[in-house]
Amino acid sequence: PEDKIIIFAQYGQPIVLGLDHAHINDPSLIYTQGGLYLYYTRQLFSEPAMTIGMAKITRRGILIQDFGSIIGNPQKCGAWSPGTVKVNNEIWVYYHKAAPCVGNFRQRISSFDGHSLIGEEQKIDTSGQWLVNVDIARKSNGAFLMVGDYLNALPGFQDIHILKSTDGEHWTPYPQIDNGSLIHNSGTIG
Repeated sequence: PEDKIIIFAQYGQPIVLGLDHAHINDPSLIYTQGGLYLYYTRQLFSEPAMTIGMAKITRRGILIQDFGSIIGNPQKCGAWSPGTVKVNNEIWVYYHKAAPCVGNFRQRISSFDGHSLIGEEQKIDTSGQWLVNVDIARKSNGAFLMVGDYLNALPGFQDIHILKSTDGEHWTPYPQIDNGSLIHNSGTIG
């Protein structure tokens, strides 16, 4: 079976990225001066953990090149569910890892080619909240917002939390919401 990511472009046919030797999911698309970049979770059938892959796409929706895995070690903790934001001439890719490396991480990448790593990955401070399946936004005032599933101590219980940051590295619960929780597993909001 082949997993596929399909993105509908402004021009032309849908973009299809499919791999017959891996599971792929969790797409995050970002446009910079260097082009349109797709970051996604991938797990080769022959590897124990997921990593983050990257592909470059034209503005007309043509897949130029799949660069394969660029973030994470499939033999140790992996990396998955990328959320991206452009900051100056960089793309900041946020993701989470599994045990024993549990936590949220950020990798800085050159926005000129979309795959050249800048420095080492950084474990970010999320005020003790481990968020998975994150999405990132940057407000017009420069502040960052992160939203994701919060895994608390009880298996099967997840809330959707929102955190804020001024530097993209140190995160705190959003102040207008009780402990940063947007939606609780019970169905209550706020």
